[in-house]
Amino acid sequence: MNSLAVLIGLTLFRYCATEWLDMSYSYDGKTNYFPGHTRFKQTSSQNKTAPAGFSYYDILTSEHGGTHTDAPKHFYEKGKYMDEVLLDELIGPAVVVNISAQTAKNQDYLLSVGDLETWEEKHGKIPDGAILFLYSGRGKDWANPEKFLGYDPKSNKTGYGDLHNPGFSAEAAEWIVKSGKVTAVGVDVVSWDNGPSKIFKAHTILTSANIPGYEMVANLDKLPPAGAMVYGAPIKIKNGSGGATRNKLAPAGFSYYDILMSEHGGTHIDSPKHFYQKGKHLNEVLLDELIGPAVVVDISAQTAKDQDYQLSVGDLEAWEEKHGKIPDGAILFLYSGRGKNWANPDKFLGYESNKTGYGYLHNPGKAKIEKYRTFVLFLYFLVHM
Repeated sequence: MNSLAVLIGLTLFRYCATEWLDMSYSYDGKTNYFPGHTRFKQTSSQNKTAPAGFSYYDILTSEHGGTHTDAPKHFYEKGKYMDEVLLDELIGPAVVVNISAQTAKNQDYLLSVGDLETWEEKHGKIPDGAILFLYSGRGKDWANPEKFLGYDPKSNKTGYGDLHNPGFSAEAAEWIVKSGKVTAVGVDVVSWDNGPSKIFKAHTILTSANIPGYEMVANLDKLPPAGAMVYGAPIKIKNGSGGATRNKLAPAGFSYYDILMSEHGGTHIDSPKHFYQKGKHLNEVLLDELIGPAVVVDISAQTAKDQDYQLSVGDLEAWEEKHGKIPDGAILFLYSGRGKNWANPDKFLGYESNKTGYGYLHNPGKAKIEKYRTFVLFLYFLVHM
C-alpha cells in the first residue's frame, strides 16, 4: 500500500515517503487573513551595496495569516510559545474528519462529539499522537476572500463574530482533550472556532491543554481519512504569539505578533532567484527538491585553522571514499561547528564593524565545484531517522 506524507508550514525534512503533499498556501498580497490582522507585504531590499544579481525581500506580516500554526500561548496565558512547542507535537498520524456534507447545509456548523465517534466507528480508534483535521471543503474558495471567510473584507467590522465558517464545538474540544490522543488539530478554514463565535471556546479549551494547531490548511481534500503522516514545522519565533502587538477589539487573553523581517535571517532557504535572475522563486521550488538523504561534510577541523575555509572537491572526494557515492537527490550540508557561537553574533558572523557585510564577514563556504551536480543544496530542518 502506498504511503502518504504531508507538509504543513515553512520547514520540513523526511525521506522515503512514496508521495508528498504540500498543505500550505503561498504567501502573497492575496493571502487570506483573519480580519484586522496585518496582511502580507513583500518589499525589495533598499541595500544599494548588494552585489550585482543579488536580490532579497523584507517581509511584514501577522503571525496568523495564510497557512499557519496557533501556539497555545495564542489564547492561554500560561501556554507554550511557538519556539517551545516540540517537534513531536507537530508530527503524527493524520485523522481527517469530513464535515463537508454538514457545512454544505450550515456554513457555521460545529463539529460534534457524535462526528468524532462516527469517525472511530468507521476507521478505528484515534491513534496516539494524532493530528486531527476538520475538513469542510472551504479550501475551494481560497481565491475568493468573501466566500472563504464568509465575510465582506470591505466592511468595517472587526471580524470577531462576523465571519461564517465551521469549527469545533466546545464539547468536541473537551472530548479531544480528554481522549489524550491528539497532539495538534487543524482546519481548512480561518479559525478552529466557527464564524459567529465571540468567545472562542474551542481555542480556549484546546490551548489550555497546550494543544497547538493549524489554520487555513490547503489540500485537505487530497488527504485520506486515516493512514497519512503529517509533518508540520512552522517558523520558529521565540516567544511567538505573545502580546507585542495587541488588537484592542480582540477577546480577552487573545494575543499575537506582527513580524517584520528579511527573508534571509535565522534558519532559512535561499531560492535560486536569490542570486540568479532567471532562477526559481521560493514558491516554485518543488518539495522533491527539499527532501532527500542527508550528506554531512565535516570541515570543522579545517575551519578551526582557517575561518574562511572553502569546501574543496578534495573534501567531497574524501567524503565519498569514506561513505560511498553521494546519492541522487541528496541534501548536502557543510558542518563547520560555527553553531556553538550562535548566541554571539560577532563570533557567529565573524564580523564587527559598521561596514556593509559584503566581503567583511569571516565564515567558511563552498568554492566553485563543477563535478558534483547530482545533489541539491539547502539548509535546515526536521530530520526523520
